[in-house]
Amino acid sequence: MLSKSASFAGPVRNVLYSLGVIALLAGCLTRNPATGDQDFTPFMSPDDEQKVGAQEHPKILEQFDGVYSDPRVTGYVAEVGGRVAAKSEVAATQFRITVLNTPEMNAFALPGGYVYVTRGLLSLMNSEAEMAGVLAHEVGHVTARHTAKRYSQAQGVGIAAAVLGAATGSRELAQLGQAGGQAWLASFSRDQEFQADSLGVRYMSRAGYQPAAQGDILASLGRYHDFVARLNSGKAKGASIFSTHPQTPERVRRAYRKAEGKGKPDAPRYRDRFLDHLDGMIYGDDPKNGFVRGRKFLHPTLRIAFEVPEGFKIRNGKAAVLARGPAETVMVFDMDSKATQRSPDTLAHYIKNVWARNLNFDRLEGTTINGMAAATGTATVRNRKGQFVVYVAAIRADKRRLYRFLFSTPARTAQAMVRHMDETVESFRRLSAKEAAKLKPLRIRIHTVKRGDTVAKLVDRMAVDEEPKRLFEVLNARSPDQPLKVGERVKLISR
Repeated sequence: MLSKSASFAGPVRNVLYSLGVIALLAGCLTRNPATGDQDFTPFMSPDDEQKVGAQEHPKILEQFDGVYSDPRVTGYVAEVGGRVAAKSEVAATQFRITVLNTPEMNAFALPGGYVYVTRGLLSLMNSEAEMAGVLAHEVGHVTARHTAKRYSQAQGVGIAAAVLGAATGSRELAQLGQAGGQAWLASFSRDQEFQADSLGVRYMSRAGYQPAAQGDILASLGRYHDFVARLNSGKAKGASIFSTHPQTPERVRRAYRKAEGKGKPDAPRYRDRFLDHLDGMIYGDDPKNGFVRGRKFLHPTLRIAFEVPEGFKIRNGKAAVLARGPAETVMVFDMDSKATQRSPDTLAHYIKNVWARNLNFDRLEGTTINGMAAATGTATVRNRKGQFVVYVAAIRADKRRLYRFLFSTPARTAQAMVRHMDETVESFRRLSAKEAAKLKPLRIRIHTVKRGDTVAKLVDRMAVDEEPKRLFEVLNARSPDQPLKVGERVKLISR
């Protein structure tokens, strides 16, 4: 019931104001030539999109180890990307296609026509048509303005930086944004993915490729996802295409259905041309980031090495090496190149007062490890998951570099695990110039099947430590029991 002093003026004024805003917004709506939808992006014009892409491009290169240095690969990818982009409704947009020098499986786009694909994802492809499908999909995200809309929304809530993390799957970039918006920026929506798939089929068909190839690469991504999850005890971890472009059986089926009746069913896939360009491409870690070889980490440039115990799995990263072991034990290894500028009196002093000053150490002492000055310490901490023991070690390899190990393990298993931590730290050593010179990256080699070749013989040539047969099948999109044919070409991983 209204009181005597109540008035309709406020509600009426609010309604009129709302109607005025709606009319104003309607005047800003434009028809998207690619999707037919009405776009309203209040924070970004097409010119703004170009500026944002140009501004963020250097950050992407920094995050993903720059551009892959082989022009034979990068020029080829840019040529195919330009071909499908030219068939889009916004062909006048200056698309920029970049191959990123990272083993991660990923492809993404930023506003303004900046499209990226990693050499890791290229290694999974088996034809030029599949590559065209991936690039056309990312062009679709640009033409549908999915990235522009997301960036505009992010600016609206003050978390523009988080959109980069969402687009690339990068936790580091995402953390630049405010936590409140990261949940809904986690990945493209289901409808946006389907729409980009549909546009991708359209563009690759117009460019003369067999559109069913897009379904093929999506199916390969699903198999690779399962392979990675199997290696990581059920979880496909890390920044990758799986966190930014959800893979589902429904999406694969829809991609194949979209391809039906589009283009020419017998359109070329250009498999041989693609494999010719892929031959010799680096697979896995780049030498500048060091190599993981089984349980060993070896860095030919820094000339250092260490080994983790059995049961631990290492994952290399740009800024740190991570490892997971039994009983929820985790390890982080990194380098402090600025430690010499601080000039701590001792490494124990450095640990306590510079690096880990928030820890109350139960033990902290200086030592030597393989002739290098070092210090180690243990501390007990408690968080919402219980009580943990933290083990740290700092090792001075030379005047310029100080290397650090940090382990965490539940207190209930600490007595058994500290021994493994000691073993890891004590394995840290310098590599000789001769040892470092022998360390070479893995590369993809294209092999033509000869008479007498068997899957077992080819798998024996795969220079990988875990599940080489399954990786051979995944990289070559082969079923487990598929026989080899004389004359067919397959990818191997070689040193």
